[in-house]
Amino acid sequence: MATNLEFIKEVVLDASGGSDTKIVLQNIFSEKYENYFITMTKIGSNIDYYVWSRLIDASDNEITGSEYAYASEQLKSYGTEYEGKSTGTTNWNFMSWVGSGDEDSGGMSLYIHNPYDANSYTFATGEGVGYYGTSGSVGYKFIGVHKVEERITGITFNGASDYSEFIVKVYGIK
Repeated sequence: MATNLEFIKEVVLDASGGSDTKIVLQNIFSEKYENYFITMTKIGSNIDYYVWSRLIDASDNEITGSEYAYASEQLKSYGTEYEGKSTGTTNWNFMSWVGSGDEDSGGMSLYIHNPYDANSYTFATGEGVGYYGTSGSVGYKFIGVHKVEERITGITFNGASDYSEFIVKVYGIK
């Protein structure tokens, strides 16, 4: 795979600017690229929670059907590792961690493959990290597939009841 990144979009929510219940990135995927790289930094929230995601179809609808499969390994500095997985669920789950507070901010990097190809499944691979209160750090390794051949134009990131801050950057890979 080529490694040249071309900037597409940045979305920023400052901690002083209110909150969002989810991060919505519409119309970021196009025929220009087959592969994308998304970074999320300074992910802050009012609660400790994991990040999960859904895709957006060509009609700008969030895909909520049981069309997703994923596997995620959660690596904890403070306890036993955890493996989350499903072959038929309504989202990609256990992608990263959101800490409750500025010092507990999380981060994630995610590759998305073939989203705009209406004749292909959409695939994702990624890593995430966060800090869980006073317990310690937690890391994630993630793989996912959207098991329906359809055009995907965007993605949402959910999990926290309110995101207090985040920086999301989207790149196309040439």
